[in-house]
This record gives sequence, structure tokens and C-alpha cells, in this order.
Amino acid sequence: MRALLIQHGCEAALEVLPADMKAQAKAELNKKAYSAVILCLGNKVLRKVTGETTAAGVWSKLETLYMTKSLVNKLYLKKKLYTFYMPAGRKISEHIDEFNKIVLDLVNIEVKFEDEDLALLLLTCLPASYEHFVDTLLYGRKALTLEDVMATLNSKEIKERSKAKGDDGEGLYVRGRTDRRDSAVQGER
Repeated sequence: MRALLIQHGCEAALEVLPADMKAQAKAELNKKAYSAVILCLGNKVLRKVTGETTAAGVWSKLETLYMTKSLVNKLYLKKKLYTFYMPAGRKISEHIDEFNKIVLDLVNIEVKFEDEDLALLLLTCLPASYEHFVDTLLYGRKALTLEDVMATLNSKEIKERSKAKGDDGEGLYVRGRTDRRDSAVQGER
């Protein structure tokens, strides 16, 4: 959301505006920033910020609601990450998206992780049907990165989807005339 405010040139509305700025310019900047923030919120969140009339007020309320750095919130999110698992029938892409959401929530409250630890957490939350896949991925490597794990999982999902559709590459061939045959026919004339 901050990126949207930057794009619209109204991020300054989240800060205390300079005293030498004209009142009309302040009001315009605040309206622009306020509308940009409000347009990004869903109905459920909008109801929680209805009393706020400035962009800075809405931003502050959102931080209070969703970005608390309290011990309770930090422990809740860590527990959510460490007990995260992939239910049967869920798509890998959805699972990775949910995993990234939890990690991003933790990063937003300034919890840091090593990339290798995140990669290992992602692999350990996969169901038992991925055991062989995980073993293959872990052994014989010098380094393990989250990006590599996500890319490999996405490739596996694409391959499985194409198998399910019956698109395994069989039957992909080109038929056509060869020049040799054409020249042989012309030579007989």
C-alpha cells in the first residue's frame, strides 16, 4: 500500500506535513492519500477504520490492528509457521502462497530467518506423499535456498497437472512431405 502512495506522490501524507506547506496543498495531499488507502481496503477492514478521517489516521489504525510487534503476536505467527502443513488435495502454488504470507507477516514485525531455514521449513510442511521428492531434493546439494525449493515445487506441480490432463508429450510430431520424395516424383516424369 505504501508503494501505491509513493506512486501517487502522496506518501508524505503519512508523516507530519511541513508547517510552511499551504493549507490547501495539505488538504489535497491528504485527500489523495486517504482515497488511495481506502480504495485498497476490503469491507471488513473498512469497518474497522471508519472513524479515521486522515490518511495518517487510517495508516496508524491499520498498523495497530495488523502490525503489532507484541510478544503475543510474534509467538502466534511463529507457532503458525512452525506448525504449518499442507493438507491433502491442496495445490502447491496455494501452499507456497500461504507459506509466504506467514513469513511476510513475520518479516513485517521484524522477525528474521535464514533462507536455508525457510527452505527446510517449507519442505518439512509437505505431506508424506512428498517424502521421496524431499529426500531427492535434500541430498547431494551444497546449498539449499528457498527460491530453489519453490521453483522445484512449482515445476513438480506443472508436471503433475500436465500428466493429469493427458498431455505427456506423446503424439506431438510433425507430418509433412520431404524434399527427397518430391524430387523423386518429379524425376519419374
